[in-house]
Amino acid sequence: MVIAIEAFRETLVSMSVPRLVTTPFPLGRPVGFPGNTSQQMRVVREGLRLLEEAVSPHAVRTLDEPYTPNK
Repeated sequence: MVIAIEAFRETLVSMSVPRLVTTPFPLGRPVGFPGNTSQQMRVVREGLRLLEEAVSPHAVRTLDEPYTPNK
């Protein structure tokens, strides 16, 4: 399973990665804002959920999560 920013989606899909989670975050921060552990955990949990729920190879899930500091 790969967690990457949306900008790399087309490249990763063409590489046929087994499972892909994309986020709308900036380059170098695919799981979220530094120090925002609750956001990072949500992204990782979505990746694990995709591993459990995917019914076909090369499944892709796009998260619509705002890039925010800890609240």
